Amino acid sequence: MAYCRCLTPAANQMLVLVSRQSPPYCSIRTMFVSTRRPHKALLKTLHASRRRPSVIRWQSQSAPKKRLLNITPQSLLVAALITGMVAAVYIWLEWKKFVHQAGGRIAALSDSGIGTLNWTLTDQNGKRREYAEFRGQWLILYFGFTHCPDICPEELEKLVEVVEGIDGNPSTPDIQPIFITLDPGRDTVEYMHKYCKDFSPKLIGFTGTTEEIDTVAKSFKTYYSLGEKDEDGDYIVDHTILMYLINPDGKIVDVYDKSAKADGIIRGSIKHISEHEKLRRKTFLPF
Repeated sequence: MAYCRCLTPAANQMLVLVSRQSPPYCSIRTMFVSTRRPHKALLKTLHASRRRPSVIRWQSQSAPKKRLLNITPQSLLVAALITGMVAAVYIWLEWKKFVHQAGGRIAALSDSGIGTLNWTLTDQNGKRREYAEFRGQWLILYFGFTHCPDICPEELEKLVEVVEGIDGNPSTPDIQPIFITLDPGRDTVEYMHKYCKDFSPKLIGFTGTTEEIDTVAKSFKTYYSLGEKDEDGDYIVDHTILMYLINPDGKIVDVYDKSAKADGIIRGSIKHISEHEKLRRKTFLPF
């Protein structure tokens, strides 16, 4: 705060106070005081002006904001084309990955030669039927023998439970259960008819000559061996305990051992059926 003294004709002193502020905010305070008795208001003003810091106020005009994005119909079209191309490449890569995983497993089983023989056996009604007759259907196949005391009945019950679970799913086609005996000497057509009927009317049982059964078992890489006969002429058949899931093309897509639970086989079978449908339509999209 700066001030100056000016003597007036009335013998009073004029004190001009000029604040150190930039225009247009400069203020001039003029006060008339007696030279003999300074005015109290002037003292207060001087005292306050020494403590109050000078304030510089700037008037700035903000620059106009620049537009960061210039959205036009052409830019939207370009963005849509780029997005479509990226989506197409992603779908193509996912499809190749899907085909490699799903088709690779089936190809590995097919290359091993498992279940590729077009066999001919006799069903429980005495009719000669070929394996090729079941093309176009999903099959689940099990090897065993009717005189088995425990394992075969349990596995056949599990097989029927799996068939009912898949048939009850509205999104999957029905599946055909097949039971092939490994003991053709005792499992005649009549015995097979009665045995299969006790489990499910859908179950188809097959028997044949020893040579025919041996050929089919070797085709599915199923091991079996007839045990020694006891005093009553009974014997046990040691064999591989497996269920084969076969697609409509006649190819094995999965194999389930004794440790597999029915619900797990159902989930796995439904997954394979869904994958086969996608491969058939050559797309994994739902439309």
